[in-house]
Amino acid sequence: MGKTLLYGTILAIPTVILAGPVYARVLKGIDKPIPEGLYSAKTFSEEEMPSFGVSVWTSLVPVVLMAMRAIAEMILPKVTLSCR
Repeated sequence: MGKTLLYGTILAIPTVILAGPVYARVLKGIDKPIPEGLYSAKTFSEEEMPSFGVSVWTSLVPVVLMAMRAIAEMILPKVTLSCR
């Protein structure tokens, strides 16, 4: 699990950095209207929106927990409860 997480993180960082600008540039010219009745539009005020830190932390919690487990499995002896 630790190697998979490490390799995935190494691959994900440049992918995210490249994919954002490329994806935005490719989809910039597409103008497809959203069908009426598909959703009800609501404009959120600044107070209703989560902060940037909360948004990032929400998506990083699983990665942090998996990394902590992988590190614990490498550091702790194999007789601890975490390795059973």
